[in-house]
Amino acid sequence: MWHSLVIPLLSVLTPAAATQEPLSPALVQEAIALGKSCGDVPIWRVTKPGGDFVVFIESPFARIAAHAAAARQMHQPFDPANITSDIGAPDYRVWLQYAPSGRRTLTANRVLLESRSGAASGRVIQPIRDRRSQLTAGAIAAHGIITDVRWRGWEWTFDRLPNGEFDVVVETTAGAQRYRVTRQDRAGRMRVCT
Repeated sequence: MWHSLVIPLLSVLTPAAATQEPLSPALVQEAIALGKSCGDVPIWRVTKPGGDFVVFIESPFARIAAHAAAARQMHQPFDPANITSDIGAPDYRVWLQYAPSGRRTLTANRVLLESRSGAASGRVIQPIRDRRSQLTAGAIAAHGIITDVRWRGWEWTFDRLPNGEFDVVVETTAGAQRYRVTRQDRAGRMRVCT
């Protein structure tokens, strides 16, 4: 059972340099089942010593699972028909929260992704969109979901992630901060339900 779950998840979580394809119906069902069980969702949480922020990275699979978990916590139904074009979009979302010891006097203006490995080292991926965002269940703000996932403030959307290790470059009012995303971070999962 465990191996049948891991192999499809790895294919979703191992991003290619090309644009992300929409999830197959089988992966959509798997993401919904994971969310409905309030299992740990593959949202990556990245920190660094002395950093002002905690960086979160969400794949389409993780986004569907998080919405299914929110629906479960609010005693609402959730199936493929509830997946809006925004929830199911084949993109990656990056958002920030202030670190516990982070300076609240600075603001993040922009986020970029910079490859650290192979021939693409130093290549920068620009966001395709940025916006204010909050996890909702329909028109209602989601309850029963941890604040780091539910409340996002500002969110940056990317059509792809670099292969291998990369840096999330946060341009702030006090200069740039780099947060390294390692292979270990890529395998990370988060509890989303309270």
